[in-house]
Amino acid sequence: MENNEKIKVALFYAGSHLEEKTVEAESEEDYSSLIGCKNEYSLCSLKYQSLKIGSKTYAIFYDREKTSSSWYGADCIPSVTNDNFGYILYGNVVISNKGKNGFSSLTKADFENIQNHIGYLIGWNLSKAFLFPALRTNDETIDKTLMRDF
Repeated sequence: MENNEKIKVALFYAGSHLEEKTVEAESEEDYSSLIGCKNEYSLCSLKYQSLKIGSKTYAIFYDREKTSSSWYGADCIPSVTNDNFGYILYGNVVISNKGKNGFSSLTKADFENIQNHIGYLIGWNLSKAFLFPALRTNDETIDKTLMRDF
């Protein structure tokens, strides 16, 4: 939070698409705003976890309060899954690089790598089944507390 340099990140809208965004490095408010954290008592439950996408590890920012549900809203759509189709994170996520001195911009190659690891999951509602996109991580050592039944 010492330097407010701007960095390029990837914003994955749960169940929708990937966009490139610019945020101030180390600013929790910017990450929370992009993700859509809404908590009247605190900034939000903003967390980050290092996850491997393809052959590279990235910092993934997410709202810990977003969980699975029987209804398809922004709070319950899985946004990150692993190669074993286990749901890991729900809701919008922000992806950046993490170095020794904090978070840093994604390169064009990083953005392409992330895009190449968007897969599709099947969902259903009362009337039909449908496909929606989710990021795939091949990280075998995920935090088990993040996994939920869908």
